[in-house]
Amino acid sequence: MRLPAVQPGSIHRRSPQRLREKGHEVWSPYEDSLASGLDTAGMSGNQAEAERVRPLRECLAADLSWISLHAEAVVVMEGWEASLGATAEAAAARALGIPVIRLEDLLDE
Repeated sequence: MRLPAVQPGSIHRRSPQRLREKGHEVWSPYEDSLASGLDTAGMSGNQAEAERVRPLRECLAADLSWISLHAEAVVVMEGWEASLGATAEAAAARALGIPVIRLEDLLDE
């Protein structure tokens, strides 16, 4: 199953690997942002802070394109409702009929 993991932070660095260990193909917006030069060292997680490094429009262009073209499910992590990107990704998935799955549920399988 091709799954995008969502949201940045320490759990977000571990979660894609945990999903891969379960046999899932994962595209992670967090990992994509790192590959594009985002340095999260010292960042608080504030959206305005992240916008200065990589604009949300740029992030969502990559995220929503991958979801639209490849995702079989979208995985959301605890607190995803507070993330502009994660809510957009979940909304796009639902509009496309792609399941939105909580990370905890997937890891409990």
